[in-house]
Order: sequence, then structure tokens, then C-alpha cells
Amino acid sequence: MNDKEYDRLLRIIGGGLRDTIAAHGPITNELIGSATKRVLHAVLGSFAEEELKQITVRRLREKYEAENARLVKRNQRLHDAMRKLVKRRDA
Repeated sequence: MNDKEYDRLLRIIGGGLRDTIAAHGPITNELIGSATKRVLHAVLGSFAEEELKQITVRRLREKYEAENARLVKRNQRLHDAMRKLVKRRDA
């Protein structure tokens, strides 16, 4: 998350909290559920659906690229081990 995204998110969350205070007064333990919902709706409502998809796709891509790199290394090690076994057998 870059600085611009971070600042935007802070403003959005602050807006959700202000909405809660305007509707209920000070936020107490009894109102934490309402505050959470209002903040969530503020966040979701502020991002266009496409932006949310891009954020999700980016996270998934990063996750699976790392997993793929790990598996490629593992497959290479297995391939090398298999080649060594074949050479021993044929020697």
C-alpha cells in the first residue's frame, strides 16, 4: 500500500467513525458493532468495485507467484536428483 492509498484509507475510516458518533454519540463497547459496520461500509462504498477486484487480484497474484516460485525450485531439485540417480544406474 503506497502513501496515497494509506492516507485515503485513513480519511475513509475517520469518516465512518464520525458517522457513528453523529448517529449514536460517543463510541462505547455497546456500539462497537455499529461502528465496525459503518467503517466497513465507508471503506467498501469509497472504492469502486473494479478497484476492489484489482486489490484482490494483486494480492492473489503475489501469493501465488511466491508459491509457484517455491514449487519450481522444488521441482528443479527433484529433477536434478532424478538425473543423478539415472546416471548412477547407467554407470
